[in-house]
Amino acid sequence: THGVAAYISKVGETSFEYLGYITNETPSAMLRIPPHLIDNLKPHALCLGLSLEAADTLLNLDAAGAQQKDFYLTGKADLAKQIGQDLYNFMQSFVQDNPTTRNSYLMVPVNVLDKWMERLVNKIKLDAKFLSR
Repeated sequence: THGVAAYISKVGETSFEYLGYITNETPSAMLRIPPHLIDNLKPHALCLGLSLEAADTLLNLDAAGAQQKDFYLTGKADLAKQIGQDLYNFMQSFVQDNPTTRNSYLMVPVNVLDKWMERLVNKIKLDAKFLSR
């Protein structure tokens, strides 16, 4: 039996990434675009490639795709850590020392999260890749 494998690439690039497949047995699938191909600040065209493949080839491609999916999930976890670290660093700017008790305390304005989110969005607008460094 055969199926159709789906691949994606930025227009103008020669390398395609495997997304998934459909067959008569699985006639539909949710195919997710890899996050590194999505840039909300600078939209660009993508090219979808389709290829007729033997069923055993599709199974091999799917196994390799599962490994790639694990890599993307790790990337998302790293991104979440970086965002959390950015919030932590921002909150640290509100730490005040009490010389009498030699303790530190955190005094924040009520809208601290709004200010942080605005700051984060502005950073992303200026440099979309700042979180990936």
